[in-house]
Amino acid sequence: MVEGNREGSRFTAGGGKTLGIIRYGREEMNQTERIAGDDIYPGQALQVGTDEEGSRTFEHHDGGEKTVYVAVEARGRGMDAQTDDPYAEGEDYVIAVRASGGGLNLMVADGENVEDGDALVPDEGTGYFVVGDDADSFAEADEHYDLSGADAPALVKGEVNN
Repeated sequence: MVEGNREGSRFTAGGGKTLGIIRYGREEMNQTERIAGDDIYPGQALQVGTDEEGSRTFEHHDGGEKTVYVAVEARGRGMDAQTDDPYAEGEDYVIAVRASGGGLNLMVADGENVEDGDALVPDEGTGYFVVGDDADSFAEADEHYDLSGADAPALVKGEVNN
């Protein structure tokens, strides 16, 4: 068993070696619920909007807004993402996370050929992610997934680097 001593604001492990303590000033992911302003599928990029009554909603990301939320599947609390059953516009509360790090499954647009390490950015107005510029990157692809011949978007594992 390693014993530690406190010396000022630093901790040391046995033998006088410094023990690094890492603290985060905020959570890696914050979960929020809002009314669906569009039909929204798990893994889509979202931003906060307003409906006709002035209520705050989640809408598909416009590609320009820096704050990105990602819809997650937590309705049944199961491990299966229901990618064919959207949160219905105006009827359902969308469960979404705002991430500053960590892994998320992201809905990537059909037609994309995603390589491990590619920068993923929200596509304008669709809610899907596409391969983009590293400077505007929201996440980095964590797997290879070729959707160039696909007729529908698909979930791709990503590591948020926002």
